[in-house]
Amino acid sequence: MRFMALALGLLIAGAGTAGAQEVQVSFSDMQSVIPSEDADVCGKRYGGGYVTSPHANGAAHHKASDGGHSIHIRKSSVSMHHGVYVMSNEYEITFKDADVATAEAFVYATALSRRGDFSGVFSDGRCMGKVTIGLK
Repeated sequence: MRFMALALGLLIAGAGTAGAQEVQVSFSDMQSVIPSEDADVCGKRYGGGYVTSPHANGAAHHKASDGGHSIHIRKSSVSMHHGVYVMSNEYEITFKDADVATAEAFVYATALSRRGDFSGVFSDGRCMGKVTIGLK
């Protein structure tokens, strides 16, 4: 099952490479962090797909999704090691119509070009999976 997501599209924008551009994030291998729990909550949180864009308040560390979610970039780090970009971001996501109002999400991803597609993993404490991030 393949999901597109909202907030984590900020990985590139949060690191300062996308600025005001829209970012799309794809998730795969989505599952519950707790093996005994149903992964349906992950579908409710992330739905069928999201594109992130600058928030209406104009703050660089706030983004919004086309699904009505609000995303606050709490921490963003990018570095380069031997030609590979490494990103680590932390978000506070306010979900629209989900089981919880907010969640902390963590994304760890790499790319061969700062403006290229990043791939890695994410977790929000309840859902986890693989992630691919790119400009829309």
